[in-house]
Amino acid sequence: SDGTVVAGASGEDSDGSGVNGGGQASNSMPYAGAAYVFDRSAIGSRYCSPAVPNSTGSPASLAALGSDAATKNDVSLRCDHLPRHLFGVFLTGRVQGLIVSPAGSQGNLCLGGAFGHFAAPGQIQNSDATGTIELAVNLQRFPTPSGSVSVQVGETWSFQCWYRDDAGGVPTSNFSDGVGVTFR
Repeated sequence: SDGTVVAGASGEDSDGSGVNGGGQASNSMPYAGAAYVFDRSAIGSRYCSPAVPNSTGSPASLAALGSDAATKNDVSLRCDHLPRHLFGVFLTGRVQGLIVSPAGSQGNLCLGGAFGHFAAPGQIQNSDATGTIELAVNLQRFPTPSGSVSVQVGETWSFQCWYRDDAGGVPTSNFSDGVGVTFR
């Protein structure tokens, strides 16, 4: 899969034809329908990979999806291979690092310096039945320890997922690998 998704909108009013064929602003054709194409390709570069395996026996894997164009504000973070039905939170910062087993975690923290976490309502999530969480992030409100900032062209931001895990029935935490994205 190349990350391209097509969503149909049956019954939508439109006068457009073809791909970018004009007429998209006109709603003169009632119930004509439409198809929308979204590119959800992976962006950025993986680092600190593979992560330390979790209780599933696999390392958690992080992907940044969407566009690295800061003006598009189209980035989602997806973490796969998590233990099912346990919570996780996405972390972000401008500095990559390596802290082995911080505070007794099973995994490694791959961010350095000051970093933030996406913890607004709805952003801390439980993994689904497939062991996945995904979050669309707003490039105009990136969390830092001193408050939210807007991502600027030319900046590199790194991401990681921190999640609940268990080791032999004992609650602990673990981390995914990291992804760094330079925004253009």
